[in-house]
Amino acid sequence: MEPTNPNPVFNPGTNKKNIRLWFLVVFAALSVIFISGYYLKKNFDLKKAEKQEAIQQEELVLPKQECNFQDDEAAFDAAVEETDIFFCDCVKNEERKAVCKKVTMETKSFNQALVQYDTELCRQILDEERQKACLNIVQSGIDYIQAKDPQYLAQIYSQNNNYDKSIELFENLVVQEPNNTAYLLSLALSYAEKGMMEHNESQYVDKALSLVEKAKTIKSNDPEIYRTEGYIYETKPDYEKALASYNKSLELDKNYILSYLGRGHTYRLMGALNEALEDFRQAAKLDSKKEYPDIYANLCVLASTRSDLEKEALQNCQIVVNSKTAASAAKVNAHQVMANLYINQKRLAEAESSLLSAKTYAPKDPNIFVSFAQLYLYKKDYALAEQNAQEALKIDPLKTTAYDTLSYALYQQGQTQEAIAAAQKGLEVIGQDVSLLFSQKAGVKKRLYYNLANIYSYLKDKDNEMRYKKLGDEAEKEFIDNK
Repeated sequence: MEPTNPNPVFNPGTNKKNIRLWFLVVFAALSVIFISGYYLKKNFDLKKAEKQEAIQQEELVLPKQECNFQDDEAAFDAAVEETDIFFCDCVKNEERKAVCKKVTMETKSFNQALVQYDTELCRQILDEERQKACLNIVQSGIDYIQAKDPQYLAQIYSQNNNYDKSIELFENLVVQEPNNTAYLLSLALSYAEKGMMEHNESQYVDKALSLVEKAKTIKSNDPEIYRTEGYIYETKPDYEKALASYNKSLELDKNYILSYLGRGHTYRLMGALNEALEDFRQAAKLDSKKEYPDIYANLCVLASTRSDLEKEALQNCQIVVNSKTAASAAKVNAHQVMANLYINQKRLAEAESSLLSAKTYAPKDPNIFVSFAQLYLYKKDYALAEQNAQEALKIDPLKTTAYDTLSYALYQQGQTQEAIAAAQKGLEVIGQDVSLLFSQKAGVKKRLYYNLANIYSYLKDKDNEMRYKKLGDEAEKEFIDNK
């Protein structure tokens, strides 16, 4: 699972009136497109979100879908109408349940394509007529908003990890207004994010920092400038400089929420989890209006790593899942955490539904494929585990956890040499895998070494078995020391 991006989420509620009117036209068109029986949910259930946020931490339990439906068709219809994959788990017929999940996912993809202005999400829809309708509506929206408010569109692209398009738009805006610090910093963040996503930080970090330096010459006492600089140093990575920049930002404004969030994110990457938790909680305390869902996304992920904070993790995950403004990456991470919690309770159908929900937000996120692979390992479906791990590696060849999962799946299928190669490749790339926290790397190395020890034990190669067992024991000690 990727560390949750601490950058602020653009709030579409502040957009211009004509943009809102365009959305009304879009949703009116959707009622015609889905007249055959497929429905889209236009509005979020605000009462449900308010109720969820009001629940006290000690009262939280892992949600369970109540199946109070007359029959399978009623559950199917509710799932599609509410775009809630969990209702599909109430369908008793397995074939009908699979169809339910497929249709509901396509409906959610349609919704997300409109929210993210992303034609790639439309292409996840298999029904040709609905895919064509989705592409047409999304493209018309892109054309309209790019002409009326390119900054809004650029922020939407950046929020949803579409950095090529956000960079193109922000570069044009900077040319038009070279002294606009908001444009300079937004472009800098997009450069840094693109570099991290492509494992090409050296090419983009210097470009990003040069924009920050220019912003300093225009408005030297702006805490957002140093907050942005801190995040760019995170992606380099240079954690000491990142902390210095966040501290400078907080010197300028001791209540600057985003700098507590950013500094907590750096502490988390460094493995200083108590300090990270303290900063995230301080950010949440300052965020009295719940305007920054990334705070709760980070608390969701961090608290889930501690059994004593499982209830706090769930509370924050649910805030993110129910949020109208949370970025797609935040929702993906929240759904993955909830999937892990379901797995811990052996509620595998609900775990799968959580991952399917995550996939509708980011169908090409390698972490989702790794999570699916791990779920299939738990279900002992090793062929599907292998398939999903391979999909993750197609997207990100440096994804160490995918090699770990792939190695185990191959070993369980008797493909020992391929399993050895996968584990060794994981050990080769782990130093370059920026998606793993420093504190996590020893734990992943431990699993890779023990995988190799088990394989060589099966092959009756005692020397290599003992060699990798020793390395695994050393990695385990390192992992414990880093906790």
